[in-house]
Order: sequence, then structure tokens, then C-alpha cells
Amino acid sequence: MHHGVQAGGGGDLGRQTTNESRSDVENQAVVSTRPQADGFHRVGDLWHIEPAHDTSEQLRSAIFNLAQRLASYAGQTDSVVEQLDGLGYALRMESLELSSPRVTGIQLLLTALMRAHDEVNWEDRHQLPAALFGQLLIGVYEVPINDRPALNTGLERLPDEQLIQLFRLIRLARRLIEKMLEPSLAPPEALS
Repeated sequence: MHHGVQAGGGGDLGRQTTNESRSDVENQAVVSTRPQADGFHRVGDLWHIEPAHDTSEQLRSAIFNLAQRLASYAGQTDSVVEQLDGLGYALRMESLELSSPRVTGIQLLLTALMRAHDEVNWEDRHQLPAALFGQLLIGVYEVPINDRPALNTGLERLPDEQLIQLFRLIRLARRLIEKMLEPSLAPPEALS
């Protein structure tokens, strides 16, 4: 029997994304997984979407819940608003107070997923990937690397629990986009 990360797998997407207490998610995030022969672990539990939850409405609802939980980690729960289209959420930008590295990092992640940075000039926007991937996901700016000193970026690395929530949100958003691109779901004018 495989005991892996259960951040959304296991057949109950709604429970996994809305009603679990932090301690349950935290405990599941650190449960060791059985290594495969090559030393790596399975990601199927994180990546799996039950057929019953594979509808655009269910995916949007789960994405909204995960985005809200990420915002909650930064003390900004009310900044995430549920939407019935797009990825299932929007941000109330006026309610965001960029008062800490945690708030700034979560705001960058959630707005990047919504393409809210499209209007930012290129000089400012080209720093975004390094901030998102380098610092928020792995904390690379906290240590000296390649003869470069540690650097305070004003962002903090995501804890494992929020990293797993982010990966699950990304997985669900990828599936939602796949569904939106399916010809049977496209409006008739888009097919011509």
C-alpha cells in the first residue's frame, strides 16, 4: 500500500481543498512516500483528479479554495474572490497590503497565475521569474550560489504545506485550461 502526499488525491477533492485543518494537510505533506527503484517518489497522489471532480465547475471551485488558503497563509483571505469563469478566482487588489515578504510573495504567485502582470513594463516584469521560482519555490536567494552572495529579495520561501497547495492549484488550473481548449467546449464562433 502506498502512503503518499494526499493534497487533493484520494477521491475527495472537496474535502482535500476546503475543510481540512492545517494540521491534517501539514501532516500529509510530510508523510514519507515509498521510493521507486530510481529513488524518486510518486507524484500520482498530488496529480490525480477523480473523474467525478473533473468538471470545469468543480475545478474552478477547488482552485478558488486553494487560492484562498494560500491567501489565508498570508493573512489576506478576504482578498480572494470566487469567479464562475477563468481560473475560478480574482483578487481584490485594493484590499492587498504588501506589508510583509509573505504577503508580497503570495500576491505575486496568485496574480502571476491570473496574468495580472501582462501590463507591467518588460523591465520590471523580467525579474518576476527569478523571484517566483528562485526565491518563493526553493529559497535560492537565501544562500550564496555560484560566487554570488545571499541576497534579501523581500520575499520568503514557501513552507512545504503552501508549496503543495500551489502545486495542486497549478495541476487543477492546467486541467481546467485543457478542458477550456477542448473543441466540444469552445463556443461555436471560436471553431470557425
